[in-house]
Amino acid sequence: MATGSKTNNSNEDSSNHCTLAVIRALTIPFVSPPKTDELEDALFSPWGVRVPVDPTDFSTRHHWQKQKHTPMFERMIDWDTTSTATASLHPYFSFGDPDSPFFTPWKDVGNCLKYLMLHRVESHQSGSSLSLASRGIALFLATGPMFSESELEKLRLTLSNKVHPERYYLLRCHHDGRQKQLIFGYHQMHPDDQSVFQILRHLHVISLTNNDDWRLQTCVILKNLARILHCLQDFAVPLLWSSLTKLRLVEQSNETNHQPYIQKEYSTPNICSITNATVGNMMDVYKMLDVAQVPHTDRLISAKEDKTSAIVCNFAPVGRSYLPQDVDELVDALICVCEALVVLHKRGVMHRDIRWANVFHTFAVDAEHSGEKVTKADRGRASLFSREWVLFDFEFAAWAPQPPFGAHTLTPGNHAPEMVESEGSGQAQTGQSHDVKVDIWGLGFLLQTANVDIPKSHLSALQNIQADCIQTNPVNRPSALQCIGVLKELQAKPRSSDKDVVQSYLPSEHAKKRPKLIGMAGKDEEANARVHQG
Repeated sequence: MATGSKTNNSNEDSSNHCTLAVIRALTIPFVSPPKTDELEDALFSPWGVRVPVDPTDFSTRHHWQKQKHTPMFERMIDWDTTSTATASLHPYFSFGDPDSPFFTPWKDVGNCLKYLMLHRVESHQSGSSLSLASRGIALFLATGPMFSESELEKLRLTLSNKVHPERYYLLRCHHDGRQKQLIFGYHQMHPDDQSVFQILRHLHVISLTNNDDWRLQTCVILKNLARILHCLQDFAVPLLWSSLTKLRLVEQSNETNHQPYIQKEYSTPNICSITNATVGNMMDVYKMLDVAQVPHTDRLISAKEDKTSAIVCNFAPVGRSYLPQDVDELVDALICVCEALVVLHKRGVMHRDIRWANVFHTFAVDAEHSGEKVTKADRGRASLFSREWVLFDFEFAAWAPQPPFGAHTLTPGNHAPEMVESEGSGQAQTGQSHDVKVDIWGLGFLLQTANVDIPKSHLSALQNIQADCIQTNPVNRPSALQCIGVLKELQAKPRSSDKDVVQSYLPSEHAKKRPKLIGMAGKDEEANARVHQG
């Protein structure tokens, strides 16, 4: 948990806290990934925030004690603020001392970027490099003076047949020890030999000597690197990796219609033997979505066999899957998911895998969201997205009730406890089967993993919803319609300027004491949930 105020947990190191509103304001993703000829401009997108540093934030003040208060420093950082409980630059922007024999600025860059990405990337470190990856694909590489360029070949082996050579680039920061410089640039794969990268193309060089602003200049580039990586990582589907055989973006255009859709290829009718997921079951669920007109869900546009007998399915609409940027987006997303669940649950269907990776933000109907220039994308961001969020990926969906899965078959902590057998017991923790209440647990999981600053005006209500939804006993969880009632009140409620952060997992004792939510009893659930899709 990160917050601008002191936590109640005395074991946490408050020096590592930073108001998430500041980090999100700095690292909000670009609407579309910048092309290689736009990267240089993207690296210098304005800082945009004057960060106040708490007078008692000794960690930040220690790390920045040798920084001269230059005009650039005064524009970016409010060092002399008298307010408390403000933002901390550590560990998001922390650099060692150039006079120290242990100075490794390339490693500082990699670690800071990992924090700016809120640890949502894979990290791999060696003695001379640190790489960040998403879904097994390397996106950023920080290297030291002893790094051998031949090591890039080892990195490339992990990317074979996963990326489109014309669209993939590897961002990089290299520390030139002799020249005492930080070099920022990118690699592309060789057009004729995808087993090797082309040479590093320089975008910007920062001198570490005779330069009072080198830390500040690096901060600007770091926050923009995070924006680019968030953008690449947050697409609902790998739009960048368009040559991926199993999953790709297809754009179908004619004189009257331009509709991109997602194409998935299933080599066999069985999607997953562990969960018994099949293409046939998935198609039945999507047929139900159409018949019941379930709002805020994606649709199966078509399904057919290709020449290899693989089943090719097309899904629409297309959107961006990312964590909400603020409490308004969070509440909008939760309401949309709840409205979908009301109709789903009335039909006895459960999604069973509700998490942010399976919820995306839709583009506005008239938005030009492809081929945007970076600066234009920034200016038009608000108009590019509607207020609708869509629940997608129904491969795991099933009709309730269903028996529990064996121990160690699902990712720990990502699913309701009754979905998994207790280890060694041969039965689920709270019963012999699970039903639609597993999706209500998923709503609590969305709140738990949102990482959004919550105004105090909304904090108590959202904490209560989370506590109710993650009750161990599914009987005690509210319905989706009950959650909608509370969320719509929050949607209309003015928010305060004071911020706090929703606690991660509320204590089970607190959850047991919480009263059940007061719902909208007596009203038809489906009628209240039905809304027009944007």
